[in-house]
Amino acid sequence: MKNKILALFILSSILFSQNLPIKDLTNVILPSGIAPNPQNGYGDGVDQLAQPDDVELLSDGSMIVSDVDNNRIQYFSKDGKLIKSITGKDIGLTDIDIVPTGISKDAEGFIYVSLEGAGAIARFTPNLDFDQL
Repeated sequence: MKNKILALFILSSILFSQNLPIKDLTNVILPSGIAPNPQNGYGDGVDQLAQPDDVELLSDGSMIVSDVDNNRIQYFSKDGKLIKSITGKDIGLTDIDIVPTGISKDAEGFIYVSLEGAGAIARFTPNLDFDQL
């Protein structure tokens, strides 16, 4: 997360140091209307996220989000409906804040989520069933 912030800071410093005109893109860029849909702000409800850290878009248009402060992994359909919510209990880690952060997938479709709080990486099948730590 710190590296992402640092990269954004450096990029913005370069852009703004060149005195380029600032263009208002609010009429050009529209929200995609996905996950969660509708979103009800910050919180722990099924239609809420608390510090989403990473997103992995799957080939079918669905999306996986690491919901850090809620200690869960959220799996949304392409239209933004919650398919599955995974907590530490669901993968056999009870009484631990799993703190899911980074998400990635391999060529076979397996999904990997780093669990900072557990000091582990969880592997899931392409339909997000837990496979192994």
